[in-house]
Amino acid sequence: GEFIAGAAANGMSEEQATELFGLIDKFAGYGFNKSHSTAYGAIAYQTAYLKAHFPAEFMAALLSCEMESSERIAEHADDARRMQLELLPPNVNLSDVEFTVIEEEAEGLEPRAKGQKGKKKSSAKNEPEASAPGAESKDQGLMTSDPPAPQRLFRKIAFGMGAIRGVGDAPVRAIMEERQKNGPFKDIFDLTERIDPKVLQKGSLEMLIKAGALDCFGPNRAQHLAALDRAVQAAANKFRDKAKGQRSLFGGPPKAGAEPTADVDVTLPPLEDMPHSQKLALEKEVLGFYLTSHPLTEFGAQLGAYTQNQVKDLRDLGDGKEVFLGGMIGAIKPAATKKPSRNGHSKYVNFDLEDSTGVVRCIMWPDDFAVHGEKIKKEAIVLIRGRIDARSREPNIIINKLMTLEQAEKEFTKRLLVFVVGVIAPITPYGARSSNIRPSSPDCAIGRRISVPGVLSATRRFLLILSS
Repeated sequence: GEFIAGAAANGMSEEQATELFGLIDKFAGYGFNKSHSTAYGAIAYQTAYLKAHFPAEFMAALLSCEMESSERIAEHADDARRMQLELLPPNVNLSDVEFTVIEEEAEGLEPRAKGQKGKKKSSAKNEPEASAPGAESKDQGLMTSDPPAPQRLFRKIAFGMGAIRGVGDAPVRAIMEERQKNGPFKDIFDLTERIDPKVLQKGSLEMLIKAGALDCFGPNRAQHLAALDRAVQAAANKFRDKAKGQRSLFGGPPKAGAEPTADVDVTLPPLEDMPHSQKLALEKEVLGFYLTSHPLTEFGAQLGAYTQNQVKDLRDLGDGKEVFLGGMIGAIKPAATKKPSRNGHSKYVNFDLEDSTGVVRCIMWPDDFAVHGEKIKKEAIVLIRGRIDARSREPNIIINKLMTLEQAEKEFTKRLLVFVVGVIAPITPYGARSSNIRPSSPDCAIGRRISVPGVLSATRRFLLILSS
């Protein structure tokens, strides 16, 4: 071929060229893949070792590598929880730009960043008691004492403030440097007055409040949002006065001939805290996912009883498979077909359904939308039945039925009353025999009415076998 001809033109014999090309061809079949598999194998071993022996540090590094993607952070956060690692919410007195490991040695010890010595909280119990005059110590004459028991370290992951949308790298680094230099911040006004307002602007501060990064100050997030403008104004006044050489907010002689700037009220307005659902909505807005909790948490038991699928399972179920799942409605996109259906309907809807495992796009065509459309509202908790459409990159669900939780409770039986005449065979789901129900049991006496809780649900049908 061309290789042999080119080799011959360069003074190589045809036999040598053929042998060399055979070696190259043979190596191409395994050499490239073998080299890559070796490298990937080494990396897999190293990462597996780090994850097994340094789980907190490994997950903190992994989260820091994915700070640009809220979806990836959410996935890794779930992995960290499954590893029994606590992911702390953002905190201006604790968090850095990236995700970091915080160590707590024992109860009563202040959290510290890894590599720094922790401080024990002051307590009267930790202070030695003064001895009475003339009293002898019980340990007098002892040359040695038992060494203190080693303290167990509890590692947690502090959320990186650089992952908060709309904050930026510069404000977070300014907060870190000021905190390390002059200690923790006391309140929102202390924070704004210690950071240059040109760096920590109103928009960035608002995102920090919504993310809960100022919750460490107390009393509540609603008060911080209400005091946002005054805190920014107080900081602007202080830095303007400092630049002009006038008195600061906390005193000092004013410059001759200059008018002093009016002090700003640094008290928080007396407001009640916002509802938990509103906090979670703000959290989702600035982080891209729910960190501290999920709106569906309080409905978990009901959804688990009525549904048989979760979003994470859809990819493995296959096209056309009928599913029944529940969750919260997210983004809604109404649309209309060019031609109406046979029943004269043209309006349909696309919306996102979110459960605790993920989000799936749902489609309800005109005839079904005409029946169930009024129930489709943002943040509504619903149950849906439909089939999987796996033709696109991500699976969708074509919905043919939608119910609210209230409708599900009415439609699906919770208890079944069985009037027994004769002897009842011990039963379990799908007719399997069980030793839990016996004719000799007081609740299963012949001719007595018994109540079997939880016999029917949306996902399970029980076969009752009666015998005389």
